Amino acid sequence: PREYFDDEIVVHRDDSMFKMLRNCVQAPEETQENWKHFAHSLFAQNCLAPLPIMSQPIFWKSAHSLQLYPLPHILVMAINKKHFQWKTKTLQCVNPGSFSFDFSLMVYKCFERVCEPSKALS
Repeated sequence: PREYFDDEIVVHRDDSMFKMLRNCVQAPEETQENWKHFAHSLFAQNCLAPLPIMSQPIFWKSAHSLQLYPLPHILVMAINKKHFQWKTKTLQCVNPGSFSFDFSLMVYKCFERVCEPSKALS
């Protein structure tokens, strides 16, 4: 985690959502609701590795780095999927998506604790 103007920001680059969907008994269609459930499970477990050890092996000497305690103000999931944003009063989970698709990105305003989509000019 990094602090920037008293905001804790965690950037996580692992396609854990794909791993979770791969281990489902009945795989649901990809919707925004799936991302909300995924973000909620990460924050509820306070861990960036929410899967069982058989599905997601962990190097135990570095396992402490996967803990989300205390909970960050914003969790950036840097994966190559669609844009996603989930927000509660104190927590945010954002996936900015791939810059190479449509040159879009996310801008985080730390004073307002708001994350907004933006697009690079061509």
